Amino acid sequence: MAHEPLILHKRASLSAKNVKHLLGVFCFEQDRCSEHSRKHFTLAFVLVEMTGTTADTVGCIVEIKINHNLFCISLDLHYLCSMKQIFSTLSVYAALYIVLLAVVLGMLYSYPQVELHMLLNAHHTSFQDAFFKYYSVLAEWPLYILALVPLIWKRKELPLLFAMSELASGAVVQILKHLFHSPRPIMVFENYPDLLLPLVEGVEMRHSNSFPSGHTATFFVFFTCCALLLAYRYLHSAEPRNRCTWIVFSLGSLVLLVLAALGGYSRIYLSQHFTADVCVGSIIGFTLPWLVFYLSRNKLLKLEK
Repeated sequence: MAHEPLILHKRASLSAKNVKHLLGVFCFEQDRCSEHSRKHFTLAFVLVEMTGTTADTVGCIVEIKINHNLFCISLDLHYLCSMKQIFSTLSVYAALYIVLLAVVLGMLYSYPQVELHMLLNAHHTSFQDAFFKYYSVLAEWPLYILALVPLIWKRKELPLLFAMSELASGAVVQILKHLFHSPRPIMVFENYPDLLLPLVEGVEMRHSNSFPSGHTATFFVFFTCCALLLAYRYLHSAEPRNRCTWIVFSLGSLVLLVLAALGGYSRIYLSQHFTADVCVGSIIGFTLPWLVFYLSRNKLLKLEK
């Protein structure tokens, strides 16, 4: 005579530290199960422990069905993430940003502020004028709208990560702006009557609070948030990962970095900021999403459920 399956529902954190505790709980609740099934049940959790489960892994035990002849355990493992894996996956993105930052810092060390600004604005064309004029505007409101697009598919990770990172970034930027009160290029160049400041027609010029660049910070916040979440998706994609897929992903992350860097350069091209303003803005926009993601990743990524 066949026995009806015993169905248990349990939700709990599963890690190498508490697997033994869970074993005790479930064995205790299984008094109706045969000794044969109980051994297999215990073996299943031992195998889970041997696979290298870490404290960053949450196992959601969805359903357990046991009868005299059948043992079946269904686990919905939701690997939240290891920051080491995320950083390794985004190594190209991070490494190229560090290289770019080193180049910019070298230029800041080698050239005076005004001379460097003229050097980076040496070549203006009508196409570049139009492109950077409108591209710079993305950081004023279009990127905020774009961050909300995933809500259409009920995905809340990017909107929340971007919102938290942008709030933190905005706070840091505003504190520094009001702390330094640095003049904008258009004000500084009034002291150099022999130099003609490159301007773009139709761009409203700002005169104060130049350091650091808030637009640059927003560009880097948005694209770094995208890179972090894409790295998480890549790590947990059902598709097999190999050298080819890693190269494609790395190229994609490189595109994100280029888009962020273009936003920073647009502020120099439009003579709204000096290079130092943009450099510090990029540092703020690059680092804060990493920090926010590190502190909130476990709760943030549970929104996928």
